[in-house]
Amino acid sequence: MDTNISVILSEARNYQPEIRKKAEGILENLAKQDFFEFLKQLVTELSDEEKSKENRQLAATIIKNMITYMDSLKNIWLNFPEEKSNFIKNAILSTLASKVKDVRRAAGHTIAGNNLKFKLKDYAGLKFH
Repeated sequence: MDTNISVILSEARNYQPEIRKKAEGILENLAKQDFFEFLKQLVTELSDEEKSKENRQLAATIIKNMITYMDSLKNIWLNFPEEKSNFIKNAILSTLASKVKDVRRAAGHTIAGNNLKFKLKDYAGLKFH
């Protein structure tokens, strides 16, 4: 299977269980190998307006779930050096300006689900309407 994150995300959405399961296993392995690099790939996919809406939404969901619910990865996330976590946070926050409403919503859910490290008071420039 390809290691291109776009291809893997597309295959993780496949209706055929054998393709989907294989892609899910690759995503888990990538996360375990180098979690920061994996998150960078996901936020790149999420923030790219040229990528499919479905892949972008899945990228946001994976980020949210991994750093909220998977204890081993959540601990890695919480212990990232500030420059690494800021890179990921800022990439997700920038996606709130996406042209695609569903992608903006997915990014918002990622932020809301991860208030452990997304301390919104640290982002005084954000305006809520």
